Amino acid sequence: MKQINALSLAHDFITAHVKPGSFCIDATAGRGRDTAFLCRLAGPNGMVYAFDIQKEALDSTRTLLENEGLSSCARLIHDSHANMAVYARPESADCIVFNLGWLPGGDHDIHTDARS
Repeated sequence: MKQINALSLAHDFITAHVKPGSFCIDATAGRGRDTAFLCRLAGPNGMVYAFDIQKEALDSTRTLLENEGLSSCARLIHDSHANMAVYARPESADCIVFNLGWLPGGDHDIHTDARS
């Protein structure tokens, strides 16, 4: 029996709505798991923009994507998700994922807010 929790519910909802060729945004790349998930759904003709203010997070995401053969469908952006309108037209994304919190294993003093 499949375990039902917030993550599985979110993944089920996203899977039902993100199709091959979709444009998605991972607002907080973290260790890259959501970016990879979105890349697998969007496929080789889709695109995922992954934002993070921490270089460590983007390096971790890049490594995961390379290891899974998903690098070509992602653009890693070293900036706050608060600035996503600079990179993507409003209402152009098929899906935006926010996993707010701290970089797993990272410095809890580093976080985004409306000013960063």
